[in-house]
Formats: sequence, structure tokens, C-alpha cells
Amino acid sequence: MPVLPAVTNWTSYEHGFVRHSRSFGFDEHRQYLRYTETDAEGSLHRNSIPYPCRPSGCYWYLKQRHRHEPIDVLELGEIRSPLRECHAMSTPDENRDLAPSASGSSPILAYVLPFVLFMVLGAAEGWEPLKPYYPFVYTAKIAIVLGCWCYFRRRYPAPSTAGLGWGILAGIVGVIVWIGLWNLNLERHIADILPSWLYSAERIGYDPFTAITSTGGAWAFIAVRLCGLALVVPLMEEVFWRGFLIRYLVKDDFESVPVGTFTPWSFSAVVVLFTLAHPELLAAAIWCAGINWVLYRTKNLWACITAHAVTNLLLGVYILATGSWALW
Repeated sequence: MPVLPAVTNWTSYEHGFVRHSRSFGFDEHRQYLRYTETDAEGSLHRNSIPYPCRPSGCYWYLKQRHRHEPIDVLELGEIRSPLRECHAMSTPDENRDLAPSASGSSPILAYVLPFVLFMVLGAAEGWEPLKPYYPFVYTAKIAIVLGCWCYFRRRYPAPSTAGLGWGILAGIVGVIVWIGLWNLNLERHIADILPSWLYSAERIGYDPFTAITSTGGAWAFIAVRLCGLALVVPLMEEVFWRGFLIRYLVKDDFESVPVGTFTPWSFSAVVVLFTLAHPELLAAAIWCAGINWVLYRTKNLWACITAHAVTNLLLGVYILATGSWALW
């Protein structure tokens, strides 16, 4: 393999040593080398450097030949199947195509903003003047949150099939537990001992067949509602709870924490906060603990997204079949 030629804008790093180097962000125009270096004072710095692909469109990656060697001995190699090779040599969180719009943003903003928008717009749904327009408000909320998530999508761990079977199984078990505990109505006893400000408000419980006069309009809203329930909510919530918060509670630089890292504090805090964000307290606590286990078992955020999507989709089917509108 040819030795990587010297690049003038790397001269400021000539006294540093590469600790790790992995390629990510493949596209037809550029790629990035992500690495950690130690400067002359011994401080660690994480950086990413763009490197152009060949005009032929072949994908390339920068590979470190030996740990702790200076940057100028990095080698350049060709990858014919970039995604497979890239997944094999690095963790999913490092296989991200950082477009300029996403790479320049705060990682906390990228992981938190979709969730904040969902919560704020969700609160607006219960505002009395907007209640007659609930289908339109909900549709706007889902569109805004999904658009925000898509804008930042390249900051999130890349899709992976690792452990999806566990995710599907956890999703099925989770919906059985959720529906069973909800029917027992045990939350009313827990709610009695919680301060009112700490207990999440009841769901709107919107019945489209009685609130919307047109049958076609009712089914159109149901399609939107199921899309929000089984697609947007899993993407938005899992990125926040298990992509961001469960790692942020381990270390402020949460992107440096491998997906699926366990600590008792982060596990417990996420379960408690997730539970308080849902009116079905007991079901939410058990379900969240189970999805946390999926994260630790698979080390793959997308297995958790899958579990969440399966639970919510089956829950939506149950709601439509039984008319249990209080569940959404």
C-alpha cells in the first residue's frame, strides 16, 4: 500500500501520536478519518479529517499500521465493500457520514432536540383552544420531529442488524406486559402517593371514529397516528434515552462511551425518568428495564429501536381492535 502523502494542514499534528484511527462517513465525494491524538503537553484530542476519494469513485479508508506511530506513516488502502468492511473494523457509533450540516452541530443538540420538540408540541396538544384541531396538531408534531431527526441522522449510530432478533422478541414480550399491567390498573395506587407535578398526565385518548365525521378522514388520521406511534416515537425516544442519556450519565463526552456500556447509575436513572414520562408507571418501568437489557445484550441502538417499534405497532393494533383509546 502506498504511504499517505504529507498534507500541509496536518503539520500542527506532527508532534502528536495517533491512538486510534477508523474510517467512517463514506460517500462519493469525501471520507473522514476519526482519531485521537496526544499533543506535546500530553492532552488528548479527538479529531476528524476529510480525505477525498479517487475520481473513479472507489471508496478508500485510512488505516493505521501501528499504534502510537506518527500521522505521516498512516497508510491508504482501498475498500471494495465499504459498509461491510467498515462495520467489521469499528463500532456502529463510528460509522457515521458526517455531512457539513450535521458535523458542525452540537452532539447534545442532535440527540436531544427531537425529544424536546416532541414533548413541547405534545404539551400544546392539550391546550384547550387547539383540542378541536388535534389531528392537525399531531400531524404537524410528527412531521416536525421526524424532519429534525432526519436532519441529524448522520450523527446517530448507523443502522445495524446486530441483535434485531432480541429486539423483536423484547418488543413482543414488552407489549404483553404493558397491556396486561394497564388492564390491572395498578397505576392509580402509585399515583396516589406521588406529587401531582411528578405524575405524567393521562393520555388524550382520542377516538377518531367519534371525533371525525368522515370515515376516510378517521382512517387517514389513524394511519398518521400509527406512523407516529410505530416509527417516529421509537426513533426519537431511543436516540434520546439510550443513545444519549444512558451514555451521558456515564461521561459528559457521551459519544466516546461505547453503545451498551452498563453502569448501575445510568441504568437506574433512565428507568426512573422514562417511567415518570409515562402515565402507565409500572408498565413503563418494567418495559424500560427490558429495553435497557436489549441495549446491553446487543450493543446496538437499532435493536432497541426495533423493540420499541414492535411494541408500539402491536399496541396500536390492540387499541384499534379493542377501542382502548386511553392507551394513545
